[in-house]
Amino acid sequence: MTDQTPWSPGSELPPLERADEPRPTLRPVTSPDDVLGPYRGTPIETLLLAQNLGVEFEFSGEPQLVVATCIDPRIDLRLPPGSAFIIRTAGVNLKDEALFQFGFLTSVMGLRHVALIAHEDCAMTRLHDKRQTFVDRLVERTGCDARSAGLYFDDHVDFWNVPDAITVVRDHAENIRRGGGVVVAPLFYSLREGRLLQIE
Repeated sequence: MTDQTPWSPGSELPPLERADEPRPTLRPVTSPDDVLGPYRGTPIETLLLAQNLGVEFEFSGEPQLVVATCIDPRIDLRLPPGSAFIIRTAGVNLKDEALFQFGFLTSVMGLRHVALIAHEDCAMTRLHDKRQTFVDRLVERTGCDARSAGLYFDDHVDFWNVPDAITVVRDHAENIRRGGGVVVAPLFYSLREGRLLQIE
């Protein structure tokens, strides 16, 4: 990223497109040895082992993990109820209200472990290409006129558009790490397998 200012609660995240860098690598977790070093012995490792290997774990009653993921209902995380704070936004969009929630959990609540989870086939990718479908269906279902529907889409598309789901969570993670004090893992959820992969 060109902006080197550390992220802090309440600050806007920088632009996320990184066309000048290679695509991130996806690292599977098929055994405990596959968990990357920074996540070992943390709630992030617990999440990876529970999701991918079905490892059951004792829940102390105090959530130790923040999970930010997409609103897509196909993402089914195998965590005991109450074991994590989960923020769901379209495309893992950490802006405005979601960014405040995230900042609150890592500052006031003191949580120090974060998992950012993208997935394939996200409806928020290439959102500009979906304009006509959005307009047609909004007109059909709400009765508004096409011009108003188009203006509504145009006013919101740049905010919600995800250029690349994997790159977005990787860049969010890198930016959050600059603030220090938080272990953050960019992860990718395979809808086909129901497993998590680590993003490097």
